[in-house]
Amino acid sequence: MLVKQIHWFMHMVARYIPVTMHMTRSALKKDISGTFAGMLWWIIEPLFYTFIYYFLFAVIFEVRSENFALMLLFGLILWRWIALCINSGSSSVVARTALMRQVDIPKIIFPVESVLRETIKFLIGFGLIAAVFLVFGYLSFEIIYWFPVILGLSVFFLTSLVLITSVIMTFVPDLKNLIRLGMRALVFVSGVFFTPEQVPENLRTLFMMNPFAVIIDSFRRVCLFGEAPILGWLIYVLGLSVILASIGLYMHIKYNRIMPRYLI
Repeated sequence: MLVKQIHWFMHMVARYIPVTMHMTRSALKKDISGTFAGMLWWIIEPLFYTFIYYFLFAVIFEVRSENFALMLLFGLILWRWIALCINSGSSSVVARTALMRQVDIPKIIFPVESVLRETIKFLIGFGLIAAVFLVFGYLSFEIIYWFPVILGLSVFFLTSLVLITSVIMTFVPDLKNLIRLGMRALVFVSGVFFTPEQVPENLRTLFMMNPFAVIIDSFRRVCLFGEAPILGWLIYVLGLSVILASIGLYMHIKYNRIMPRYLI
């Protein structure tokens, strides 16, 4: 069953690569058109929230931690990428109702394109900020070869997750609001504002079972601290991604032609 699902997915991706790339380019152009700052908005927002949260934690609550501002900025950039992938990917099928009226296209293309688009935006924004901090010696690229590994695993996990939620949202529109509320709550328990070492030892394993926490911690270890990620937790996220991908592929294969009936 899994082999057939993977074969179907690879066939769809290969067949519709031009369509996917066209949709991605169009969406990126739309994001930056009509504004003076353009793609700079992709980094202005995390910088703004970094200032707000830094003032809250460091000034008001007097949280003292080495390079706290940099750690906070890094976490917020990663979380913005994660949240955008999940929010846009989950609603991607519903948002393409007009397109589905015009052409018969596999619905699985929509969540894949959403994650691809948000990942490109993340890499551009992250690259601009990383270049500045690298000049001042705040980033560590000693084991940068881990970066594409963690990025690939993160994209795999996020794609697998939104494959499922994009189908469910077609039948349960209220899921959009539930996801939005859930992401607002998860930001406080995913290591955006702290590291796993600051979590009480008796709760640390439970904390790391949150795949978002593993992703954020792994990126931080490689880029900020020059440390290798914890391999065991990466394997955990990989296994979870495989399970979610299997469920998501099955749902898209089964409901591919049924979903438009609930939207049109």
